[in-house]
Amino acid sequence: MLNKTPLTCGLAAVALFAASAAAEPITNPIPEPIQDADIRVDLQLVADGLVSPVWGTTADDGTGRMFVVDQVGKAWVFQDGQLSEQPYLDVSEHMVDLQPGFDERGFLGLAFHPDFADEHAQGYGRFYTFTSEPFDADNRADFTIDMPEDLPANHISVVSEWRVADHTAESAQDAERRVVVSFDEPQFNHNGGALLFGPDKMLYISLGDGGAGNDIGPGHTPETGNGQDSTNPLGAILRINPLGDTGHATERGQYTIPEDNPFLDNDDVLDVIYAYGLRNVFRMAFDGDALVAADVGQAHLEIINIIESGGNYGWNLMEGSFYFDPTAGPDEQLSREPLPDRPAPDNLLGPVAQYDHDEGTSITGGFVYRGKAVQALQGLYVFGDWQRQNIPGRDDTSGRLFVTDLANGEIFALPVGDGDSHIGDLITGFAQDHEGELYVLTNNTAGPQGENGRIWKIVPHE
Repeated sequence: MLNKTPLTCGLAAVALFAASAAAEPITNPIPEPIQDADIRVDLQLVADGLVSPVWGTTADDGTGRMFVVDQVGKAWVFQDGQLSEQPYLDVSEHMVDLQPGFDERGFLGLAFHPDFADEHAQGYGRFYTFTSEPFDADNRADFTIDMPEDLPANHISVVSEWRVADHTAESAQDAERRVVVSFDEPQFNHNGGALLFGPDKMLYISLGDGGAGNDIGPGHTPETGNGQDSTNPLGAILRINPLGDTGHATERGQYTIPEDNPFLDNDDVLDVIYAYGLRNVFRMAFDGDALVAADVGQAHLEIINIIESGGNYGWNLMEGSFYFDPTAGPDEQLSREPLPDRPAPDNLLGPVAQYDHDEGTSITGGFVYRGKAVQALQGLYVFGDWQRQNIPGRDDTSGRLFVTDLANGEIFALPVGDGDSHIGDLITGFAQDHEGELYVLTNNTAGPQGENGRIWKIVPHE
């Protein structure tokens, strides 16, 4: 049922629908239901007692440690089947106060420099975090936004560098901190927050469109929204060299711009931008040279993109492969034809896979599976949806697991145990260990509260 061809770069995107004379609204963009895969897995509970885990990664330092990010401000070490008694890093003192009922801010990203364990390299002992921090009118972010005088930015997204003297240290709490780059955020939501180092050893940063809805409102560029404003870093994936040892110098000098960034010599686009036209890439992951980004959609679609250098992915002209009207009500926003007063460039890139809100509400990006425990998943992209509401025959909400071959974009639900793809908890993130095995991160509340955050390992079904 699934073609497990290894993922490569340069995959063809889903073709955008051709224009015609009139834009007729579409209320059910993908009527065909997602079918179950012929693969079945189990979820093994390996740790609990967290609040809202959102990401897990390794330092590739030979220790076998996996570092798990909890949204409330702590990074924990998971090693040899155990969660550390004390956090590896606690950044909560730098953060905004989170709303326990629901919040998209917090400690959202963590990435270790590829040379973290190389004592002879400049990147030794360095790692990077993405946090939501208080807005201070006397200390504005590097990238500011225009807001009404009586309505300041909601907060600042901050990418920081931390440096430990010993890469094997059990704690980084005494690490030296340096702010690399920061961004004004108009609202509390759509922050992005993913941090990754690519095979090129450059740091990739995802930023959402800034919040609100439809990419409209205070702090959002009129007419185009932030997603289509290429002079604005919001709604984009950025690429920088945080070490600053090579590349084009920047005004404040905390980082440099790689010489092969796509817009380095383009006065109409920020040189820090790698790709734009994105709504809210909360999670992304590299598989070889391919950057897979899960973009949280608006009212209808959830989207998976393969990010190409210089690519424009359409938001808010598009939602997935459909044309989008940000001024219309939810039932009239999508069409197969561009609006007469919102012409779409002919170079927009469409998704490699997408699903609609009959199947879920908010995509949580995962990883292409490169482990050994579940051979049937080899080469497939494993991801989830935060929660599916109004489950037929049930009265609860539940996160849901999916799988797709990114070479053809066909999505299947991934059954768990003896049941279906619904796992009971809400899916807040994914993690990958040093052996390529995958973990599902969950909690059972909509907001960052309680102690029901859990880590589940994907294992073969017995």
